[in-house]
Amino acid sequence: MPRLAITMGDPAGIGPEIAAKVFATEELYQNCRPLLIGNSYILQSALKLIRTELMVNPVNTVKDAKFQYGTIDLMDLPIDHPETIECGKISDTAGDIAFRCVTKAIEMAMTGEVEKPHISTDFSIGRAHSRVP
Repeated sequence: MPRLAITMGDPAGIGPEIAAKVFATEELYQNCRPLLIGNSYILQSALKLIRTELMVNPVNTVKDAKFQYGTIDLMDLPIDHPETIECGKISDTAGDIAFRCVTKAIEMAMTGEVEKPHISTDFSIGRAHSRVP
C-alpha cells in the first residue's frame, strides 16, 4: 500500500479537526499508510474537540511510523506558542505552520519517503479527490 503524507491544514481553521476525523476512520488504513504532517499541540486540541481516543505516535522519519488504525503517526513540526493561534483568526503563525506542512510533504514526496500524488476524478462515487497511484 502507498505511503501518503496528509497535511493538517490551517490550524486556525477546520483542517486539524477534519484530519483527525479522517484518521479516525478504518477505511483510511485500508487504502494507504497515512502519515500526518502538523503540530502536536494543534492535533491534541483537535482530538479533544472531536472527542476521540486516538493515540499519537510522534515520528522523526517514515521508518518510525506504525501505520496502525487507532494511532496517528505524526511528523511533528514545532511552532512557537501554538496556544496563541485562535480559531477563525488569520495569523502569521498559523500561515507559517500550514506552509511548512505542505513544504515538508513535498520534500518527502521528492525524496521518495512518501508517494508522489496525482489528481484523479472518481465519478463512480461522484467526487473528485487526490489519490496515490
